[in-house]
Amino acid sequence: MKKILVPTDFSKEAYNALTVAFDWALKSGEASIDLLHVVDNLGHDPKSTSFFSGKMTIDEEALQAPMERLREKVNTLAQREGFELVTVNPIVQTGSFSKVISQYIEEQSPDLVVMGSRGHTEWERLWLGSSTEKVISKGNTPLLVVHDDTQISAFKEMVLVTYGEQNLQPYLERLKEWQEMLSAKLHILWVNTPADFMSAQEVQEVLEQVVEEVGFENYVLHSYSDYTVVEGVMHFVERTGADMVAMLSHPYTALGQLFEPAPSHVLKEKAQVPVLLFPITPWSEMRKRSA
Repeated sequence: MKKILVPTDFSKEAYNALTVAFDWALKSGEASIDLLHVVDNLGHDPKSTSFFSGKMTIDEEALQAPMERLREKVNTLAQREGFELVTVNPIVQTGSFSKVISQYIEEQSPDLVVMGSRGHTEWERLWLGSSTEKVISKGNTPLLVVHDDTQISAFKEMVLVTYGEQNLQPYLERLKEWQEMLSAKLHILWVNTPADFMSAQEVQEVLEQVVEEVGFENYVLHSYSDYTVVEGVMHFVERTGADMVAMLSHPYTALGQLFEPAPSHVLKEKAQVPVLLFPITPWSEMRKRSA
């Protein structure tokens, strides 16, 4: 891992995300953190007002004072609690959250995005709604959603939720790398529901295929029965005392949001442990394939 992106709105939840990112970077021994604050609702192109772009525009003089104050806040935030041990790059840009962050991900290709589960109202609507999937779908960047000030270095039990998806090797290889970095046990979980019931033999074959794809070590296979995937994952995490959940983030349509929200969307809001999301096929398409 080389680079972690932490978008911040200066809320408590955003600061929790920053401390988690710092812990992760420190554990990896080589990652830097880009701490990005976006000044929204100014109606400007984010490229024209980045402090690091070096471009002069007719609006820069008017924006310079408030942008400097924001940059000072980011610098102060970045230097707290031992952050001198990890390279932290404070960045301030203007524009819409989704456009700025999507552009950053496309151009900078961070290995991981870390964010808090709740922030200011505008922030919450962006990140915890369907826009989360829109942002990470711009590339292959995993998103780690955290709910409090969690010590990643203390994680010993990780859960990988699988639906029997195909061609997941790039995501599984990255997860394997992080599992080994944390020296954690991996619980590979299939939630058997009435809507998508599979026999014990079928589930076993699916789970073994996941293991074989990248050669996981230090793992346990689980089939857990519940009414829904979300309930099954939450009950399994509570029962096993797992520290983190990893799963695929399935984008969905507006109609899907109303009638069949993706489990990843629900879990990132409700789970009490960090949720690591990988962008992949829409949930509605996955349901059609399994029907």
